[in-house]
Amino acid sequence: MVLALSTAASWLQSPFLLVVRLYWGWQFAQTGWGKLHNLQKTMDFFDSPDIRFPRRTRILSRALNWLAAPF
Repeated sequence: MVLALSTAASWLQSPFLLVVRLYWGWQFAQTGWGKLHNLQKTMDFFDSPDIRFPRRTRILSRALNWLAAPF
């Protein structure tokens, strides 16, 4: 019985990890896309806490969120 449960769990491990990666990738893609298309809201956020180089930080944050989604 334990061997059967272990075999079933290991068989389901790969599909489960695939689903988790796809879900997280979709979330990163949506976040990056939102930052790319709501520039004013993103600018206001990065200007408020006195972040150094806010323009560069905004661009880097948007690009990384959007580009990191497939990985």
